[in-house]
Amino acid sequence: LFPANWSAEEKRVYTHQALGYGGLLVNVDLKLHEVMEISQALFTYYANYLQAEEMVYAPLPFIFNEYPNGDELYSLFQAGAKLLHRRVNMVVPLRDQHRLPSLKNALARKAIEKEMYISRLQEDDVETMAQYADLLQDDNTILSLSSFSRATTVDAIQRLIGANSRFARFFMVKDPNGLQAGCMVLVTERVAYIRQLVCTEYGRLNGALELLLKHLVDDKFGGVKYLDMGSSYKDLRLDNTLLHAKESFGGKAVCYDTYVLRLDKLAIDKMGDKAPKVDDEKLHYLDLKLLNDSFEPEPSEAVSKAINSGRYLLGQHVRAFEEEFADTKRELLELIDFL
Repeated sequence: LFPANWSAEEKRVYTHQALGYGGLLVNVDLKLHEVMEISQALFTYYANYLQAEEMVYAPLPFIFNEYPNGDELYSLFQAGAKLLHRRVNMVVPLRDQHRLPSLKNALARKAIEKEMYISRLQEDDVETMAQYADLLQDDNTILSLSSFSRATTVDAIQRLIGANSRFARFFMVKDPNGLQAGCMVLVTERVAYIRQLVCTEYGRLNGALELLLKHLVDDKFGGVKYLDMGSSYKDLRLDNTLLHAKESFGGKAVCYDTYVLRLDKLAIDKMGDKAPKVDDEKLHYLDLKLLNDSFEPEPSEAVSKAINSGRYLLGQHVRAFEEEFADTKRELLELIDFL
C-alpha cells in the first residue's frame, strides 16, 4: 500500500502532508529485491503516467514499525533521493524504568502542593475545552504544535473526543484558577504521540509541565512501546529549555526525515540493475485470492445476504454501506483537520 497525494500544479507527489509521515507499507515477508522492484514500479508510474517531476517522501520512523525495515530507505538511496530536512523528536521507551532527577520530582510535587491535578478531558467539559483552545491561540503558551493547523474551537475538540476517544486523548493540568497545562495524545498500537502541548507561564514556574509529563510517562497507554514527546522547535530552531526538560524524563532523539526524489527516468531504470538478483523468481504484486481469504467469512456472508434479498441497486445493503462510509470519512477528515 502506498498512500500519496498528487499536486498537478507542482507536478509533485507527497507521501505524507496532513499525517506528517508516510511511505510504502509492506508485508513483513517481502524481500529487499521485491521492495526495490515495487518502489521502481511506483516511481515509474508517477513519472510516466502523471508526468510527475518530484516526489517528497517522509518515511515512517522506525518506532512505528513492528519489524526492522530499511528496504524502503535503501530503495530511496538507489533512486538518488536526497535528504530535504530532518526533525528531531524526543521519545521515551516505555518498557524502561526511568528514575527522574530529584529536581523534576520536586517540581511535580510543587505542582501538587499548588493544588494542581491531572484530569482527562471529557466530551461535556466545555469550559476546559474553551480554556485549552485559548491557550492554543497564544504563542507564549505553545510548547509543541502540529505544523498544519490548530484546533481552536470547542466543537472541533468535542467532535474529536467523541469520535476517537480511544485514539485521541486529552490530558489537562488544572488548579482552582483554571487550566495550567494540557496536551493531546494520539495512541497507536506501538506509539503514544504527544501533540498540541501547552503550558501557562504560571504553570511552567510551578511544575505543571513536570506533573503532566510524569503522568504520561507513567501511564504506559495499554502497553505501547514508545511515548513520543513531540518536537521541541520554536521559530524553526530547537528550544533547548524544552528539549532538556524532555531528555530529563528519559527522552532520546528520533529523527523524522523527509527526502526529495527527482523522478528521473534514467535513474529509476538503473534501480533494477542494483537490486539483488533472485534466479527465476516471479514477483507477485497482488494476490487477490490471498487478500480476500484473509477477510473471510464476512465478505461471503455479506454478498449472500445481498443476493438473497433480491434487491441489488439502492437497497438496504447499499444504504448501510453509504452511511458507514460517510461516518468513517467524516471522522477521518475531522482528525486530519485537527492535526
